[in-house]
Amino acid sequence: MTNFHSSGLRQKVDQLMDILWAGGVNNPMDSIEQISYLLFLRLLTERDEQLLQLDKKRKRIFSGGWTRFAWGNFVTLTGDPLFDAVREAVEKLHELPGMSSTGKLLFNRATLKIYDRPTLRAVIQSIHQMDLAAHNGEDLRGDMYEYLLSKISMSGTSDPACGTAGFLIAAFKHILKNHTSKAALAKGEPTGDLLKPAQWKFLEDHAFTGYDNDANMVKIGILNLYLHRLEKANIELHNPLTTGKGGSYPGLLFDVILANPPFAGKIQKESILSDINLDTRDTELLFLKWFLDHLTPGGRAGVIVPNGVLFGSNKADRKVRELLLTTFEANDIPDVLAKWPTREEGPNSYRVPIEKIRENDWSLAAGLYKPVTTEVLNHDTPLQILGEVLTLENEIVLRGNELLAHVGRKR
Repeated sequence: MTNFHSSGLRQKVDQLMDILWAGGVNNPMDSIEQISYLLFLRLLTERDEQLLQLDKKRKRIFSGGWTRFAWGNFVTLTGDPLFDAVREAVEKLHELPGMSSTGKLLFNRATLKIYDRPTLRAVIQSIHQMDLAAHNGEDLRGDMYEYLLSKISMSGTSDPACGTAGFLIAAFKHILKNHTSKAALAKGEPTGDLLKPAQWKFLEDHAFTGYDNDANMVKIGILNLYLHRLEKANIELHNPLTTGKGGSYPGLLFDVILANPPFAGKIQKESILSDINLDTRDTELLFLKWFLDHLTPGGRAGVIVPNGVLFGSNKADRKVRELLLTTFEANDIPDVLAKWPTREEGPNSYRVPIEKIRENDWSLAAGLYKPVTTEVLNHDTPLQILGEVLTLENEIVLRGNELLAHVGRKR
């Protein structure tokens, strides 16, 4: 089965980044931004062709004066004509009639930064030669882009708030995996085939919202979601710490919040939204307070925080911890206080002999000493799984033959 690692796309991405580096685009963020523009152009052109095959009467996206911006035109150009054509496309594409909101946001204030003409041609050719078609039902485009985005973290560039939308996509994949039949999972395909049409519509149209105040991150995030079939996700250039949204505070509430807020830096006091009501300029505390304010009753949040949030002694630190421990029921502190006097062991606590700690060079890393527990899992037998797979395959063949016969009769 073809997957990302066996497809050769990883090598293509590495080659693409090397080409840009050698051609003067040395910042990984700039490289990924430029690749995103060109990749979207190619995919939009391919979608234009696919929709035309389904409906011959349909008007092309790239029609009239916009025809020159279709991907195929760039592949044949070189030198200044290529640079001028691509630059005009990148700068004007947000005005394209019928362009999705994703595309408009992606190309808002876009500029071409690949000035070296041979480098631009090499990048165009490299993207053109990428095999981005689905193989055995597996779409490799999302995997390819995720690997490309890993170049940001390797370069040390921060990924605050919504960032590249990695948390949102991980949540989407988790939902798919937990709503996929055993037969599909046995093939290694978390397809979400158990989801109902209404659930699919909710996931694609309403389930995901993300904010970031970095325009480049927003562009990268929306294309990442687009490549994972979430092009209608609500991703916005917005700083929730300084600007209200959705009427009176807190406005829109969320069932689940996943975030990696910035740890460093202090926001100007005059800019902070007064409704947050926390006397600090520390962004990690302000974000955490915002998250607490925007959870629905019974909502859940997974937030990466620095140690200072747990141990800081200033007024804002104490206020956030008070809210966490008195307003939200799920915490381990009462269990710790109850078990500490007798050092009682339980699901969340265990004792470690000092000899073991000495053997590990006095390391207090809890993971070194956690008792190993085993859990017996009851899986379907291979015979049952194979039976489900064969039943599914037979149903696909049967329906395919019915469709083939129906199409034949229409002719």
